[in-house]
Amino acid sequence: SQFSANAGLYAIMLKYNQTNTPRKIILHEMSDQNLTFTNLYCYVDYVYIGHSCIMGVIRTQHNQIQNITTTIVTTTVTPTGAPPTVLSVTTTISAPSTAKTITTINSAYVKLRFLSSGSVLSLDPIYPKLNTTLPTLTFRKLPLGGYVSITHTLSGRNINYDFDLYDENDKLISYNFPFKPIVGSAYGIFNILNNNKMIVALNETTTSWSLLSIETPILSQYS
Repeated sequence: SQFSANAGLYAIMLKYNQTNTPRKIILHEMSDQNLTFTNLYCYVDYVYIGHSCIMGVIRTQHNQIQNITTTIVTTTVTPTGAPPTVLSVTTTISAPSTAKTITTINSAYVKLRFLSSGSVLSLDPIYPKLNTTLPTLTFRKLPLGGYVSITHTLSGRNINYDFDLYDENDKLISYNFPFKPIVGSAYGIFNILNNNKMIVALNETTTSWSLLSIETPILSQYS
């Protein structure tokens, strides 16, 4: 059958002071139905060339359970030695009037590299270490190579962060963060500077606030 795109990633490249809107560039299209993009982070790729995007995708599939008919065959031997009597019993197990629906959710993370011309250089899946749901997991690029996966969970009025570092080949890097988890502020403020330093706003009190500075390693193979 003919390919029909139900979801995709597109880009519009705007030059400085450009007044007209150029046509969109198709980076990647998918024919699967019931797709939801949960997060998208794009950036200029300082390690290679061009641009990169990391996106999270959820595919939801619904299956209905229909009425089930089961046939049970019973064999009985009479005491007089006569031929066995076969009794055929049909048992029907009916589902509720409203058929039960089973929902299956599959999540995926994809990293895509492309040029300003729209040429796609690579499209690779990402397999994070943590088995968590997409809305609580995001990715950020590290300017000097690699990227960081960020898992955030609510704890009262604060947000707890767990960070994991990956190199350019998606290999998990062993790195000792000062705290695990890092208790952030209620606003969930953090940033990554151009020198690979991470800044996290910590839990506030009525009289003070503080920032945590984390020096992350250079993960580029060209360093």
